Amino acid sequence: MTTYRIYTEKKNVKAVSQIVSEHYGGFSIFFGLGCWEGKREKSMCIEIVCDRTSVDDHSVNLICKKIRGLNRQDAVMFTATTLDKMEVI
Repeated sequence: MTTYRIYTEKKNVKAVSQIVSEHYGGFSIFFGLGCWEGKREKSMCIEIVCDRTSVDDHSVNLICKKIRGLNRQDAVMFTATTLDKMEVI
């Protein structure tokens, strides 16, 4: 199991959600305050928890590129963390 987190500016939230939905049906979006090159900005983090067969680094990279283009950003970052255990209760 893997947790992917995509970090981006809080812009075009509906369109960003649509981009992620095209690749994965379940995810969460968290809003916060970020800092890029010394400037504060409203930010959002998109979190996808899945097994490696449903989402992989390549598809997350593609999502990031689409978000970067949509929002006209210099960069969109993602992280991938391997989970030892996940339970749905």
